[in-house]
Amino acid sequence: MQKPFILITGDDSVRGEGIILVKRVVEKFADYQLIATKDQQSAVSGKLNFRGGEWGTEIVDGHEAVWVDGSPGDAVNFAYDYLDRKPDIVISGMNIGENVDNSTLASGTFSAALRATY
Repeated sequence: MQKPFILITGDDSVRGEGIILVKRVVEKFADYQLIATKDQQSAVSGKLNFRGGEWGTEIVDGHEAVWVDGSPGDAVNFAYDYLDRKPDIVISGMNIGENVDNSTLASGTFSAALRATY
């Protein structure tokens, strides 16, 4: 049986502590790719740049990760174009801070997850 394929993304950058924690849990049972923002992008909501932007790779916690110089939504859009296999699941976050109440509207983490549903 084929393992599930998971896209791990978020707004705290490919080096964020929360995203690395998620990676460590997921790698035990699934194939995955980490594609997230180059730098911390909290509270950018659903912002999209549509300018192409730069991207690159770096080793994060022993695995090649892809960073996108843009918003969390840009990272998800890039991932869907970049990946050979459509993810079975998209995990956005864990991150610093809460994503509850009115902050959900401004959350880059929440927006990346929502973007993945399009």
